[in-house]
Amino acid sequence: MKPTRLLALLAISSVAIAAVPQDIQLKRELKEGATDSYLVTSKTKQVMDIPQMGEQEMSINTTVKLAYKFGKVTDGKADLQVVMTDVKVTAEGMMAEMMDQVAGQLPKEVKSTGKIDALGQVSELKAESTGMAEMMVLGSQQMSNALMMITFPDKAIKIGDTWKMPVPDSKIAGIKGASLDAKLVGQKDLAGTLCYEISSEGTVPMKLNISDIAGDAGVPEGMVMSGNIVMKGTSFVEVASGRLVEFNGTIKSTNSMDMAGQGTMNISGNTTISAKLQK
Repeated sequence: MKPTRLLALLAISSVAIAAVPQDIQLKRELKEGATDSYLVTSKTKQVMDIPQMGEQEMSINTTVKLAYKFGKVTDGKADLQVVMTDVKVTAEGMMAEMMDQVAGQLPKEVKSTGKIDALGQVSELKAESTGMAEMMVLGSQQMSNALMMITFPDKAIKIGDTWKMPVPDSKIAGIKGASLDAKLVGQKDLAGTLCYEISSEGTVPMKLNISDIAGDAGVPEGMVMSGNIVMKGTSFVEVASGRLVEFNGTIKSTNSMDMAGQGTMNISGNTTISAKLQK
């Protein structure tokens, strides 16, 4: 290679490297009155091994409109309202008829309130109470939402660096004190929007006492679901604002439910999730 050609290539490479900051402080813009709206779709294939019935398969497809609404900003935190609307559920296989009935009874919207800081850390998140039927659908949706919510590190990082990312606690999903391993993969242009690509993965333990969230549904004490959830995701967040632009992920669960003296039901499932910011 001729010296002049080599120098030209080196010059181009140095410009490309310089275009990406070496020290990156990821932050979420907190703007009172702003709303980020998403269309979230998920597909789940589930196998349930039920005492005296054997293995039963079921497929569930869900679409939901999800909005993050930002309120007053005080002391570095914004009031946050998470609103789920237009939940549509279709099911095939065992319990499909019941799931269709549940879908017809779902509320028009489900709200959660909390606070969010500039690192995307969500705190004090409280969901509206739901009945047993709604919990069956919305519990899995909350796990999807938790996987989408990116928390940035408190220090500046470089491309390739990793950090621990907490998963928001969710009573309805049985998750508390969990975290994922996150990595800043690089930058990518998505339809003219410059984004940071962030990967996340980890195994999340879950334990849910059904009677704690079933209200007056008459669920007997001792019905407890426990197990592990393996979460993996790729998020694209806007460089300018830190808001999520697109997300794709998977959830693999292996759980068992103590049927309050009636045996144990083993449940395994695989879910794919996608979410896109709506303009």
